[in-house]
Amino acid sequence: MLQDCLLTLADGRTLAYEQSGNLEGKPLFLFHGLASSRHEVNLVHDQMLKSNIRFIGIDRPGMGLSTFQKNRTILDFVKDVEFLADYLNIERFSIMGISAGASYAYACIYKIPYRIVSCDIISGIGPIEELGDKDLSSDSRMTIKVAKYAPWLMRPLFWLTQGRFSQKEAYVDKFLDSITFMLDEVDKKLIHDKAMKRELIKPFRESYRQGSKGVARDGVLAFAKPWGFKLEDVGYFPIYLWHGEKDKGIPVEIARKVDKKLKYSKLTCFPNEGHISIIFNRFEEIAKELLKSMAAGTDSYRSQYCEVSYLENEKAVFCKWKSFCRDDAYRDPLKFGLKLINIKKSKVWITDATDGFLNEEDDTRWLLNRFMPKAIESSMEKIIFIVNDNAQLKKEITFQAESLSEFFQIEILVR
Repeated sequence: MLQDCLLTLADGRTLAYEQSGNLEGKPLFLFHGLASSRHEVNLVHDQMLKSNIRFIGIDRPGMGLSTFQKNRTILDFVKDVEFLADYLNIERFSIMGISAGASYAYACIYKIPYRIVSCDIISGIGPIEELGDKDLSSDSRMTIKVAKYAPWLMRPLFWLTQGRFSQKEAYVDKFLDSITFMLDEVDKKLIHDKAMKRELIKPFRESYRQGSKGVARDGVLAFAKPWGFKLEDVGYFPIYLWHGEKDKGIPVEIARKVDKKLKYSKLTCFPNEGHISIIFNRFEEIAKELLKSMAAGTDSYRSQYCEVSYLENEKAVFCKWKSFCRDDAYRDPLKFGLKLINIKKSKVWITDATDGFLNEEDDTRWLLNRFMPKAIESSMEKIIFIVNDNAQLKKEITFQAESLSEFFQIEILVR
């Protein structure tokens, strides 16, 4: 452990987080699994240190040292993540979701894609309400049914089966057995190794520090409730999915269904790995790809509607519109592009509108009244529009160009 810290949120709750790896490295937020905690970041400290990654684990409400939050949703946690990122002066960051923590990673790339550099999911759950539960074990299906129709029973259920054994040294083996009883032998054999057992017990125990209320709420939200958004609505790309084919906790069929639902994802399956073993046996391989995706995403914004990147040779910000969008889907990439302009001190903005550029009235008003005054104050001096030979589109671009020509050099290129 390098740092174990507490933060007071705007509503007075306490948020606990822990950092490992290189504290001066590239920031990566970890969303831990069910019945786990911020201490998961210590499992791969050496690898993160070697990879120059600042690994930040966060206790979700009611687990570890984070205050329980009544009636919270999965999307509510995104606000906590942003608050912590702002507190740590981290503008953009990568995210990793493990097991049930995948739901919170998806929530972040759904709500705040402009702040996300890269996204990796390991042994991740999918929205069972959306995908169905037929691929899960009978024990999992029964537990989900209880969580769905009698959620108040989940707290005593988790306490009786796991929580009451968690804090007593004499019950360590019984506690670990209760955590891993549904997993494959490739996972269970990890707890028979004394060194591995010491590594695994700490994050699991910590989740029950306050009792079972937080764990129970987390389980209900991840497995038995709608997440508040659909996977089809997640436009961030690419999302890297990593899964073991011997995973009995969250079968690989779930990962394959998630992969089909997401617009932009890459699924890698390991034939001989399970739910936990994938972390210990394959993390070096995962980390190599993680570093590549972090490097690619640092100076870019990527969604199904728009791509924004910095063109080093041209010293220009490049904005490529891929399809019509409105509201935040339209505004967020422009905000990110303007941040790039300010960071890079670039003088040129290139907009590729060959796939469309017509705006909603509210977005046009926002562009003129909110965005352009900030753009005028920036280092930007020239705007280049790339359009196709479409009369209506050229008319729209020409109109915008005329209003902007007072402040910028304007060039229109027709393909």
